[in-house]
Amino acid sequence: MKTILIVLLCLLITPPTPAGLSDYLPLTGDWKIKSGQIKIIISFVLHPAEGQTEKFEESYAQCQGDKCTIFVKARVDTFKTKDDKRDADLLKTVKAEQNPFVILSGEAMKKDNNTMVGQFTIELAGRKKEYKDIPIKIERDWNQLRSQSLFAIELRPFIDKLPSFLGLEIDDKLKIETSIIWEKNERAIK
Repeated sequence: MKTILIVLLCLLITPPTPAGLSDYLPLTGDWKIKSGQIKIIISFVLHPAEGQTEKFEESYAQCQGDKCTIFVKARVDTFKTKDDKRDADLLKTVKAEQNPFVILSGEAMKKDNNTMVGQFTIELAGRKKEYKDIPIKIERDWNQLRSQSLFAIELRPFIDKLPSFLGLEIDDKLKIETSIIWEKNERAIK
């Protein structure tokens, strides 16, 4: 009896997945964001500007086998660069009043045990653009999935004129870095 109680206690207090075992855990299921951040890096000749948000709305991942449908939505006005004037200029540039969200949606397929490759549409400033072969590093635990990604997009498909400072335009590249912890969504709508 004592042995059975110890085994049950060990199962209830589940430690992180041992190294290598996560390779065999399926992604199948409905996932929601537990925590995370999206960081943007704007290149400029004088110095880069970084902004980030940790606030997500209506975001989910639905996985079947090694394929996931992903939808991540964040309010544009939650990205902060530690410069209120620059933040206001960026909000005006991306027409945040009319288009308050940045949305990433699409599918990702598991490439190997620690990598997925995504085909996504990014919606910003009321415009959409598709991106292929976005790498996503994944780490699977019993109840959680950690995803990390770093990629760059061009701004011109989303805005008419690049913002400038002292007569110099910012670079057309916007680096995006994501780090998200997903947890199983037990109350998913079927």
